[in-house]
Amino acid sequence: MIVNTRKNLLIYMPTYGRPEVSLKQAKNIYKQIQEHRKTLTKVDFKFLISINCDNSYPSSKFEKYSDMLIFQPVNLGGNINIAFGFFQAKQDHYNYLWIIGDDEPIPESALSTISGLICESDYDFLIGSRLKLGNFVINNSYMDLSNMTGGTPSFISSTVYSCKFNI
Repeated sequence: MIVNTRKNLLIYMPTYGRPEVSLKQAKNIYKQIQEHRKTLTKVDFKFLISINCDNSYPSSKFEKYSDMLIFQPVNLGGNINIAFGFFQAKQDHYNYLWIIGDDEPIPESALSTISGLICESDYDFLIGSRLKLGNFVINNSYMDLSNMTGGTPSFISSTVYSCKFNI
């Protein structure tokens, strides 16, 4: 029996009426994914952008910088737009979900940092720390991981979730 030891992470970016800012973020993340795909790590990344019922987004440009693009036919609102990422990740059998803000600072090393962390252990979630507490592993402070992923404790991009949950 062959066991697949690869892990996969869905990077989900819900949008909120800022096409220029969102496109800049999409380019940043997609560039990191392309660089990551040249390496031999055991993590596969897919990038999904959800355009929240806004015709000002040039679909052709966003398709170029994502693996999947969904145009929501109605305005989902902030909470449902974020929750959509969880449903999509679970439905498509991803191991992890990273929801990123379309206007949050994401450093160029974020994907390599996250990839390294999820290769090390089987996290329930990464929320800025890595010291062992049951299945939750923590070695650094909350602020350290927040800084590595580009967020602060208040940014959604500071957390990577395991998709082992049941819906």
